[in-house]
Amino acid sequence: MKISKLFDQITTSLRKNKTLWTLAGLGFSLILVVYLIGQADLPMLVERIKSIEIWKLGVALLLYLGQNLFRAFRYRALLDRRDIPISRLYPITLYHNLLVRILPMRTGEVSYVTMLRRYLKQPISEGVSSLVGARIFELILVVFGGLIGLIAAGEQLENQQQVIAISVVGLVASVVGLYFAGPGMRLVKRLWDRFVLRDHDEKSLISRISRAFDTLADQFDRYRTPRIFALTMFHTVFTYSISVGFHLWLMETLGINYPIGEALVIISIAVLTFSLPISFGEIGLPESGWTVGLVVFGGMAVGEAASMAFLLNWLRLLAAAITGLLGYGTLQLLERSGGEKSLNDSVPSTGSTQSKETPT
Repeated sequence: MKISKLFDQITTSLRKNKTLWTLAGLGFSLILVVYLIGQADLPMLVERIKSIEIWKLGVALLLYLGQNLFRAFRYRALLDRRDIPISRLYPITLYHNLLVRILPMRTGEVSYVTMLRRYLKQPISEGVSSLVGARIFELILVVFGGLIGLIAAGEQLENQQQVIAISVVGLVASVVGLYFAGPGMRLVKRLWDRFVLRDHDEKSLISRISRAFDTLADQFDRYRTPRIFALTMFHTVFTYSISVGFHLWLMETLGINYPIGEALVIISIAVLTFSLPISFGEIGLPESGWTVGLVVFGGMAVGEAASMAFLLNWLRLLAAAITGLLGYGTLQLLERSGGEKSLNDSVPSTGSTQSKETPT
């Protein structure tokens, strides 16, 4: 049983329940949007829109392109395929980023795996493990960045030394956990088999999940390769740094200026809400995250905060739409020019071997 069959079953289930997922996410998002519109200072919103300088949006777009470029490099590091050209992986990253932003309940994540298989002929297990790894690395830095922001805003903390200690311990534990993700996955499999699997039929979904753990564990074993781990962390640091710069630039474009500590906390809250799979794309929930951060840590009035939250998220979605469509167009050009050929037929190997998907 290959993990690709399990993945196909999951994607089929998502397609069958697409309407339900869409309606649930849309309903939740609409509730949040209606509430925030009721709180927003609409005249201020209009004035801020008029004050936006076009050249600043151009700079923001370049920062967004840079952020996703390092995401593409991180995917390649996690895939351990130095022979994969960034010219192919970058448009996949851009288009995947757009789909994640607009599809309900973050179902757009699946697109990365399917595009990797379609355009680069990579096994499903490779796509899943590199996607999960990228998300974990990114989440660690977002949380750690928020804690650093709290520390920088030290005057607001009564127990600053405890926060520093918790931050350091949390970062070390997270990095060690990533490094030993493979053995950890095998431990999860043993617990799964003991407490969940039991008497289930071999053809049941529970049994398939159990067998898929071994394949994923093999993929996660790569994290214990120092070169792959170091490269992934390096690209993640650059991805996160440019992401912070992008959001700081958007805030400055709208006339929102805070010390770096408060700004990091506000951005971290917003970015974490982007990751929650409970809304229709990134509508409603991200604005809520921005509003909470601006009110609680920025001291902004609720009406102004809600207005700025809409603008911050809309500008972010605009950047995702422009770059995502650019990625989609590039993929179509690749397809028309024979971009669907096997990677081994079109790209010379540089010594890195392509991982084969192993039956479990």
